Amino acid sequence: MIIISFVGWLIQKVQKALLQSDVQSKSDKSPVTVTDYGSQAVVSLLLQRELSSEPFSLVAEEDSADLRKDGSQDILERITKLVNDTLATEDILKPIDSTLSTDDILRAIDCGIKVRVPFLF
Repeated sequence: MIIISFVGWLIQKVQKALLQSDVQSKSDKSPVTVTDYGSQAVVSLLLQRELSSEPFSLVAEEDSADLRKDGSQDILERITKLVNDTLATEDILKPIDSTLSTDDILRAIDCGIKVRVPFLF
């Protein structure tokens, strides 16, 4: 329930400040946003923390391949700031007490088992 609450908060925060540059096109031409990457990173980080003594699998749509390309540093920095701001908002998240780097965020995004979700529009 906590994870869903924070993902919802993240989505609302990003929607209020969403810039056109916060939307990228993946190789299949479907859009991916700061919200997509950020919410996946938050869920991954919280599951890693809560299930640290147990193996877990996260089914996820995104990977960090496009964020590792030249020209993606600005969007990666926005994602990193958004995730850090989200994790710092509530006392229950204090066990994640250090500021996460862009590399931490990339690893969290890649924690999931990638699935292909068809673009419906």
